[in-house]
Amino acid sequence: MSTPDAFITNPKNEVTSGSIITEVNDELVVVSPVQFESYDIRTALSLSGKKLQVPDELSRLIEIGGADVKVISENKPVRTEKDVVPAVLRTNEGSPANSPQVGDCVAFFSQPFRYVRREKSKHTNTSPAFYDKLGASVDATIHTSPIHPDKLKENIYECETDEIEANRSKDEMCEAMLAQNVDTGTKPLPTDLTTQGRIDLFSMHEYPSSLPLDTRKHGSIPSQPPAAQFLVEVDEFAFLLGDVEPLFGRMALYDVKKKGSREPYALVRRALFRLAYTSPDIVLVVQFDRVLRKDEEDALDPYMKSQQMKTKDKEKLIGEVRDSCQRLGKYKQPFGICVVQLFDEKGELVASENSSKYPINLGLNGGYFIVNNLARLKSDIYSHVEQKTKTFPGNFKLGIYRVNNEQTFPHLRLDPELNPVAPFPTDKKESEKMCREMREFRHDDHLKHMNLDYVNVLFVSLDTVNLTAYSGSVSARNIVVEVKLMEESDLQGEGIACIIGKSFSNTTEGLATKDFSGVSYHNKRPKFTNEFKIVLPTVLNTKHHLLFTFYHVQCQKSKKDEKAEKLTRKFQVVLGHAILPLLSDLIDGGTVLKDESRSLPICTNFSNGYRENRNNEAYKWIDNKKGVFQVRTKLLSTVHCQDEHIHQFFSLYDRLHNHNEGTPQQVAESLDHMRKANGTKLIQLLPIVMKKTLTLLCEIPVNAAEQVFSHLIALVDKIYNETKNNVLESWLTFVFDNEVGEKVPLYQRLCQVWSNVIRSREDQPASLEGIFQYSWFFFGIITKSMILFLHKSGTLSGCTGSSSTFSADAIASLHHIIRACLKSVKILSSTTARQLNNQVAYFLKDQMSILNRSTIFKLIYAYVGGLEQGGQPLLIEMKFSCMKIINDHEHYVAFNSPQMKADLGPPSDILRTFWQKHFLVGLMLQEINSVFVKGTNDHDLSSLSPAMDTLKTILYKHNFDARYANDPEMIKTIIAMYFPFLITVVDNLKAVTSCNLSDRRNIFLCWLYVLKHIPRTLLQDWWRADTTTRKLNFWDCLQSAVDVFEYKRKPEEVIMSPNLEDNLSPTTILKKKKSQKPEKKRFTVIRSKDSDNHIENSSSRPTTPPSAPSSPSLEARPTVSSPPSTLSLLPTNNSRRESHLGKEVSFVVLDTLLLFVKDFRDNMMVKHSTLLKPVFETMCLFLTTNQAVRFLTAANMALTNLIVEFRKPLFRYAHNLCGELCYQTIRHCNFRLRSPRIEATTLLYILISNNYKEMKNFSRTKLQTGISISNLAGETTDFTMLTESLSIVVSRGHSGKFGTKFNNTLPEQVEEMVNRLFGVMRDSQKMKESSWDPERHSELFYQISKGFTDSPDLRLTWLSHLANFHEKNENFEELALVKIFMAALVSGYMNLANMQPKNFPREYTDVYKNINREMLMPQSSVLESLEGEVCVSKMFTEQGFINLLMDSIRSLEKAKQWENCVEVYQSVQTIFHNHRNFIQLERVYSHLNLLCRYIVGKMDADASSASNQSTRLFPLYYRVAFYGTKLQELNGQEYIYKEPGGLRLAEFKEKIERQFKNRFGEEYVKPVSNMEKVDKLMTDAEFCHIQIISVRVWLPPHELKTKITPFEQNFGVERFEYNVPFTMSGKAQGSVSEQYQKKTIITTDSVFPYIQKRLLVVKKEEFTLTPIEASTEVLQGQIVKIKRELTMTPPNSKTLTMELSGSLMAQVNGGPLEICKVFLGDNMTKYNKAHVHVMIETFHQLIEAIDQALQLNANISGPEGMSFHRSLCESFRTHVAEFNRYMPLEEESEEE
Repeated sequence: MSTPDAFITNPKNEVTSGSIITEVNDELVVVSPVQFESYDIRTALSLSGKKLQVPDELSRLIEIGGADVKVISENKPVRTEKDVVPAVLRTNEGSPANSPQVGDCVAFFSQPFRYVRREKSKHTNTSPAFYDKLGASVDATIHTSPIHPDKLKENIYECETDEIEANRSKDEMCEAMLAQNVDTGTKPLPTDLTTQGRIDLFSMHEYPSSLPLDTRKHGSIPSQPPAAQFLVEVDEFAFLLGDVEPLFGRMALYDVKKKGSREPYALVRRALFRLAYTSPDIVLVVQFDRVLRKDEEDALDPYMKSQQMKTKDKEKLIGEVRDSCQRLGKYKQPFGICVVQLFDEKGELVASENSSKYPINLGLNGGYFIVNNLARLKSDIYSHVEQKTKTFPGNFKLGIYRVNNEQTFPHLRLDPELNPVAPFPTDKKESEKMCREMREFRHDDHLKHMNLDYVNVLFVSLDTVNLTAYSGSVSARNIVVEVKLMEESDLQGEGIACIIGKSFSNTTEGLATKDFSGVSYHNKRPKFTNEFKIVLPTVLNTKHHLLFTFYHVQCQKSKKDEKAEKLTRKFQVVLGHAILPLLSDLIDGGTVLKDESRSLPICTNFSNGYRENRNNEAYKWIDNKKGVFQVRTKLLSTVHCQDEHIHQFFSLYDRLHNHNEGTPQQVAESLDHMRKANGTKLIQLLPIVMKKTLTLLCEIPVNAAEQVFSHLIALVDKIYNETKNNVLESWLTFVFDNEVGEKVPLYQRLCQVWSNVIRSREDQPASLEGIFQYSWFFFGIITKSMILFLHKSGTLSGCTGSSSTFSADAIASLHHIIRACLKSVKILSSTTARQLNNQVAYFLKDQMSILNRSTIFKLIYAYVGGLEQGGQPLLIEMKFSCMKIINDHEHYVAFNSPQMKADLGPPSDILRTFWQKHFLVGLMLQEINSVFVKGTNDHDLSSLSPAMDTLKTILYKHNFDARYANDPEMIKTIIAMYFPFLITVVDNLKAVTSCNLSDRRNIFLCWLYVLKHIPRTLLQDWWRADTTTRKLNFWDCLQSAVDVFEYKRKPEEVIMSPNLEDNLSPTTILKKKKSQKPEKKRFTVIRSKDSDNHIENSSSRPTTPPSAPSSPSLEARPTVSSPPSTLSLLPTNNSRRESHLGKEVSFVVLDTLLLFVKDFRDNMMVKHSTLLKPVFETMCLFLTTNQAVRFLTAANMALTNLIVEFRKPLFRYAHNLCGELCYQTIRHCNFRLRSPRIEATTLLYILISNNYKEMKNFSRTKLQTGISISNLAGETTDFTMLTESLSIVVSRGHSGKFGTKFNNTLPEQVEEMVNRLFGVMRDSQKMKESSWDPERHSELFYQISKGFTDSPDLRLTWLSHLANFHEKNENFEELALVKIFMAALVSGYMNLANMQPKNFPREYTDVYKNINREMLMPQSSVLESLEGEVCVSKMFTEQGFINLLMDSIRSLEKAKQWENCVEVYQSVQTIFHNHRNFIQLERVYSHLNLLCRYIVGKMDADASSASNQSTRLFPLYYRVAFYGTKLQELNGQEYIYKEPGGLRLAEFKEKIERQFKNRFGEEYVKPVSNMEKVDKLMTDAEFCHIQIISVRVWLPPHELKTKITPFEQNFGVERFEYNVPFTMSGKAQGSVSEQYQKKTIITTDSVFPYIQKRLLVVKKEEFTLTPIEASTEVLQGQIVKIKRELTMTPPNSKTLTMELSGSLMAQVNGGPLEICKVFLGDNMTKYNKAHVHVMIETFHQLIEAIDQALQLNANISGPEGMSFHRSLCESFRTHVAEFNRYMPLEEESEEE
C-alpha cells in the first residue's frame, strides 16, 4: 500500500518516539503519521485561506468536545423495604476461612453497576435514532400510503389515468419550451422542474448489507430473568358440614414430568407465582391439613355424611375438635388435596375473570400418593384422582389472574422470605389482602444467570421413616418429626430462629426456632409431604447442623384422664434423634451439603455433646445404625458454594492473597480444575470468579500469569458454551469495575500476557484458534480497564486523549497485541480470522475515544497496511471490514479534519493530496483505488464488493446523521473529502462495467451521491484543470449510471390494471406495442486500446437497430458498454423505490450536465469540439431509457435550451447528433401518454425551426425524421399517436403562432416532409397486415428499401430491418446475403459520394448471383446535392463496411456455407492487406484454415456418414401454387420455397396449410393434389386452394460437367424439376414397361440463394416421358451418383458401397438388369431406335462407372468390408454376363 507524504520511513530502522513498528515480510518498517493533535481549527482555517474567523459549520465539524465518554454508576435495585444484605459483610472484610467467597458475594450485592456510555453514540449506525430516521425516510417514499400522494402521483412511472396531474398544465409547458426557442442566450430551467419532487438517493436504495455496523453483543443490564407471573387467590372455602374445625392449606406447583419444583406453605390466602417456562404439565396442588385427632377415615365421615348428621352429633363433634386443639394443636394430619390445571396445550395460562370451583379430594395414605405420583397423571388429571379418592361435598373456589405489569401487582406483598416488598403501605386497609411471593425451584437450564440478590435458604423435605425395628416403652405409631437448626449440641436448646413458620407457629419476627411434620395415624412407616424452609446464617461453620427429633404422639385420652380436671399424663414421647451437618468434610470446612436425598440413622439415647461424640459406643441406633430416615435438601443460596472445584479455587486464592500461603501455580491449577465445575454454579458466581482471577493475573509474576491466562481462556469458553443469554457480555459491560489490584494496570498486564501467549503458539495455528475465539472479551476488558483507569485519575475527557496519559509500556503493549493479531489473522482459518479482524477493528474504534490521534492513527495504519500484504481476497475483505467498523466512530468526521474550501492540487495526484489532509477518508479511498487497480490487472473484481459496501455504509451514515442532515453546507464540506472517489471511478470505468449488477449499482450509487453533494466549485475546478480524456470518461460514467439505475418494470407489475397501458411508462408503452416481437438489440462500441472496435450487444432497451444509420450519435464516438441492467433480482416490494431512485439519478446527471454546459459553452461551439457529443448523447440517453414523467418534462426543457444554444454545431457541422435526437423525438411523439407526447411534438417543431434558422432549410431534420420513422417501423406498426403528432407539427408550421415566422416555403416543406413520413407509415401498415405471412413480410421490407434508392441511409435502414427479420427466424443464409448486399451498397454509394476510401471490393457475384441486378444506384448528382446529409451512418465507413462483411461471414458459417465464407474473406483480406494489419490477417488466415478443413471434410462428419447425403444438409425446394380469389395477389401465382434440408414434404405442407388456416379459417383452406386440374380453382371465391409439390434442382448436362461437388450443384440454381408418374390405364404406378412420367421444368425470376426464401416461377416447361425414356433417366441418375462418389476427396467407403449396392443388388422388379430385359430384349423393336440407342449408351456408361467404383472400393475397404466387396464383384460379373445376352458389350468395344 502506498503511503502519503505525511508518512515517512526511517532508513535506519530505528524505533523513535511515537512510531509504530509493523512487520511486513519479516522486515521492520517505521512509519510516523502527522501529529494530528496539533491540527486544530486554526490550522484548518489557514488551509482554507482564513485566519482567525471560525465558521459555525466548521467548528461543529472538527470540534469534538469533552466528556464524550462517561462512566456511569447505577445502584442495583432493592425490592424490599429494608436491605436484606448483611451489613457486617458488605465491606468484604471478615469473610470466614471456610467460606472465603461469602464476603465478596455480599459486597457485590451492594456494589453499583458500572458501565461506559458514549454520549454521541447515537450518531453511529448502531443507534436506534439512525434506524428511525432511515426507516422513516424510506417508508415515506415507497409505501402506497397517503403520506405524499400528490408527489408520488407526479413522479412515479405508473399512471392511474391517461393524464399526469402536474403543477403546470401541458400546454403551459409547451409554451415554456417554445419560449426558449429565441436567440437570447441560454435560460435556466424553471426551479419547480429541478427542485420539486426530488428525493434522497440513499432513502430509495436498499440498506447496506452490513448494517448495523456494530454487531457486538453488549448484553443487557443484569436483572432477574423474565418469567410468567400469575396470582392465585382463595376466594371461598366452605363445606356443607360447616366450620367445625380449623383447616390449614398449603399450595405448590408441580411439573408432572419433573418431580419437585415447588414451594410450600402459602400461609396467606393470596400467592404470586413466577415461572421461567410454562407447560401443560405444570399443575397447582393445594393440600389441606387439620389438627391431629384420630384415624383419617373416621374423621372424614362427618363431612361425607353431613346431610344425615343430627344436631347433637354435630355438637359432639365440635366438642371433640375443641379438645383435640387444646391438647394436640401443634400436630397436624392430612385432610384433603386439590389439583388444578393451569396451562392449556399451548402453554397459555388458563386465567379467569372470576374464581372457579374445584373439587377437594381425600388423599389416600395421607395425601402422599397423590403428591408424589403426579407423573402418572397424563391427559385428564382428575381421572386418576376420582378413581382413588373421595370428593368432599362443599365449595372451594380459586381465582387465577395474570400479572403483566407493576399496576397489576398486589400492593401488600411479602417476598419469599417474608420481607415486605417496597412500596409496602404503612396504612393497611382491612379489605386489602396480604400476598406472598412464591420462589420457584428452577432447573439448571433456567438458572444460568449471575446472582444479583442475597438469598440464603435451605429447603428440607421429609420423605419417609421406618421405625418398625424400634423397641421402647411406647409403640411408635403416631410419628411426628421436629426440625431445628442447631449450632451447639444441646438437646434442650431452642435452636436458631431461622425457620419460616406457619401462622400457628411461635414466631419471632416471622422466623421460628423449630417446626413439626404432619402425623400419619397409626403408621410405623409414615410418608411425609412436609417441606421446611430455613433461612441460613450468612456465615456457616462446621458446628451448624439440622437436628431431627422423632416423637410418638398419643391421640386419644384415657378414661382416667377424662375424669381428672387437669391432664397429668405426658402425651408425646421422644423416640430418637438424627443429625445432618450443613458443611461437608472437605478442605477448610468443605462446601455446603449438596442437593440430594440422604438416609440418616436414628439414635435413641443422644445426650448433650452428641455432635462431638457422635461415635460414642454408648449410643443406641435403630436397626443397627441403618439409614431408616430419608430426607432431601435443596439449597437456594447466592453466597454459599456447593461445587468443590469452585470452592477449592476460592480457598487457595484466599490463602495466597490474604495469608501469603501456597504458590501461584497451585492457584492456577485450581483455576484449570474449574473446567470440571458445574456450569450453572460457575455462571452464578461469575463476578466473584472473574474478580479473583483478574486480580491474580495482575499480582503474580508474568510467567505464572501466562498460565493463569491460558486457563482463563478455557474458563471463558466453558461459560460461553454453557449459556445463551450473553452472561459474559453483561458482566463485561455492567459488572467489571477494574478493581483488581494495584501492582500493575490490568489493561497493561493483559496485553503483555496475551501477546506472550500468542508468541509462544505462533507455530501452532490450531491452538491460536482457541486464543482468539474470545478476543472480543479480552479486548473489551482492556478497553474498559483503560477507561476506568482514566476515570479514576480524573483524566477522562472524551476523544482528546493526551499522549502522556498512558505510560510508554502501556502503549508498547498495545502495539504488541495489534502486531500479534495482524500476524495471526494471516494464518488462522477464514472464520476465526474474520472474527478476530472484526474484534481488532472494534477495539481500534473504541481506542479512538481514549488514545490521542497520533497514537491511534499509527495503530490503524499499522494494522490496515499490514493486511495488504499478499493481496489475498480474504485479507482484502477483512481490510475493508476493519475500516468500515473504524469509520463508524461517532467523531469520524472530526478525525478527518474537514476544510471549508478544499484545495484540489494537481489532477494527477489528487488522491495523495486528499490523503494528507483527511487521514481516515484518504486511507479508505486509497485502498479502494488499489482494489480497482489490482482487480483490473488480475481480471478479478470480486474484492470490489466489500470495498464498495464499506464506502456505501459510511456515506449512509453521513446522509442520515442528525448533526449534518439538515445543513447542506456541512454535508458539502464532509462529502468534499470523498472527491477522489469520482476520479477513481472515472479512471477505472472499464473495470466497473465488467462487474456484476449489484456491485455496479453500489459503485454508481456512491459515485452519484458524492457528485450530487460535493461543492460545485470543486467540480468545476477539476473540469478546468484535468485532461479532455478524463472529461470524456466522466461522461461515460454519467451515461453508465443512468443505464444501471434505469427503472425496469416487471411483468407481474404490468398486468395489475385492466387498462394495461395506463400502468406503463412512456418507453414501456412503446415496447408493448411491439406485441410478441423480441426486443431489438442495442449495439455499442467499447473504447479499447486495441486498434479495432469490437461489437457487443445488449437488450437493455428498445432503440435503433444495429445497422440503422439514423442513430449514429451513440456509437460514433466509442462509448463504454455495460452488461444488461436488469433489476429482476430486486424484491417486488422495492419497485416503487426503484422508480424514484431512477428518477433522482437522472436529475443528478441532468444537474451536472447543465453545470458542465455552463462552464464549457465556448468550447462546445467549436467545429471539432469533443465535448458537444457526450452532452447530446446523454440527453438522448434520457429519452431512450425509462424515465419518470416529471423528469421527462425537465429533460425536454433542457434539451430545448441546448438545441437553441448549439444549433450551429448541431445543424451545420458534419456529425451525427441530429439523427439520434430525431429518432428519440419521433419515438416520444408516438407515446400514448399525452404529456410526453405533446412535449415531443413541440421538440420536433423546435428541431425543424432551428435547422431552418441555421441553414435556411431543414434537410438534415427532414432526412433524419424519415430514417427515424423507418427505424420505428421495425419496432411497431401502430402509428396512431404519431400521426396525430405530425398533424400538429403541420398545423403549427402553417399558423406561425409560435416562434419566428418563416418565409412561405417552410410550411409547404414541412407538409411535404410529413406526407412522405405518412407514406412510410402506410408501408408499415402493409407490413402489419402481412405479418401472418413471413415471406410476404420479408418481400415488403425489400420492396420498401428499393423505394429509397436516392436515400442511402434509409435504404440501408430498411435492409437492416430485413436482416433483423432473417436473424429472428434463423434464416442465416438469407441474412448473410442481405449483409453482403448492404456492403455492396455501402461501397457503391461511397464511390458515388466521393467518400474515401474508394478501393472497396465490389464484386460479389460468386456469392450472391443476383447482386448486379439488385444494385440500383442513383445519379451521382443526386448525392452531391445532399452532401453532408447522406451516408452519415457509421456503416458508411471502412470499419462499417468490414463489420457488414464480417457479419455475413458469421451468418454463412452458421448456414454451413463454408465455400462462400472463403469468397467473402477475399474482400476483407484485401482491405487488411492494404492497411498492413497483420494482426487481423493472422485471424483471417486462422479462420480460413478452419473453414477449408470443414470443406475438405477433415472436421466434418461426412467421412463417417452412412447416408449418401452429406451431413450438412442442403436446402430442399417446394413448389407452392395458390388458387382462389380470397388470396388476392397470390391467386394463380406459383412460388419456389427454399426450406432447411431437414424439413420434409409432410412437415412443410402442415406448416403452410396451418399458416393460411390461421389467417382465413380452418374450413376455408383446401389442399390440391398433383393430378387435379386447377383452371377452375382460380375463380373460386369461397375457398383458398394450395398445391404443394416437392421439386429437385435441375441442371443441364453441360452444368453437370462443371458443377461437380454437392455444394456447387446446390448453389446458384434457378431451374427445378418434378415428375408426375402415370399409366395409360389411369393408375399412377405400373410395371417398368407401362410407367410414364410427366416431367416439368420450372424457372424462377432470380437465382437461389437469394435475400428472400421464396421466388416467383416465371417459366414452366412440361414433357411426357415414355417408359423407355423414364427408365433411361433412372439409369442416368445412378451414373451421376456413382461419378460423384468417384470425385469425393477423400473417398467415402460407406457411401460408395451403398451406391454400388443400389445398382448391383436391386430387387427383381427394378434396377438395371430388369430395365435391360424389358427394353433390350425381344420387344426391343417396339421402341424408338433413337431411344434404344441412348439406353445402350447409358448402359455402357453405367458399366464403366461401376467398374471404376469397384476398383476404388477395393483400395479403400478395410478387412471388415472385403467380404461384402467380393459379393459386389460377383454380382457385377453376373450383370455383365446378362448384359452380353442383349448387347455384345465386348465386341462393340473391340469394334470401337
